[in-house]
Amino acid sequence: MKTKFFLAVLAASVLAFFGGWLIFGIIFNEYYSSNTNQAAKLLMKSPTNMWAVAVSNIAWALLITWVLQKTGSTNMMKGFRTSIWVSFLVALVFNLSMYAFWNIYELPFLLVDSVISSIFWGIVGSISGAILGSGQKVMVKVTS
Repeated sequence: MKTKFFLAVLAASVLAFFGGWLIFGIIFNEYYSSNTNQAAKLLMKSPTNMWAVAVSNIAWALLITWVLQKTGSTNMMKGFRTSIWVSFLVALVFNLSMYAFWNIYELPFLLVDSVISSIFWGIVGSISGAILGSGQKVMVKVTS
């Protein structure tokens, strides 16, 4: 069981790292850049600390995989559904806190970010759920 857990965390971490680069760094890059004010842009690091991005993805993948294991969300669809809700709530808490204390982003952008982030992590969670559930016997009800 521990092997599946760590394999799920590893797969989710790798998917999150490269998927995040694709989704946030390429596909939605212009959207995020155009919704960040100049003061925030001045505070951004260049280049990004990639080790911190990787560790962040590992931590998030670990959290999602642990929640999936604890809730029995051990298939692709349950993994997606559970991860999307957990991620939405965490992103919403973080984004609303940023809105409350910082003058960086506008509220509509932060709500959209919560949705984009939760869908992204829902997809990552679907992989974790599939790995956690791999090898489980499926009960089929046969009727005549």
